[in-house]
Amino acid sequence: MVTLKNESGLKVKCPTGFSFTCLLFGFFVPLLRGWYSMVVVYVLSVLVTGGIAWLVFPFILNKQYIKHLLNNGFKAFDVKSDYP
Repeated sequence: MVTLKNESGLKVKCPTGFSFTCLLFGFFVPLLRGWYSMVVVYVLSVLVTGGIAWLVFPFILNKQYIKHLLNNGFKAFDVKSDYP
């Protein structure tokens, strides 16, 4: 789990690794995160690949979301590892 913070003080907790919610709920994950450009990419790629992208996106979505936030002015605030 990574917490990112922007200049105005907004903190966003971002999961890392495989996204089980993306596997189960598909494009609703980026939709609920407010990442509308990824919703369009997700839906179009699922339609073009005949659903195969639905199985690929859970592996890459969280990493791409963190990159998206970093490119939009967020900086690392806190990093919490799942490992002891």
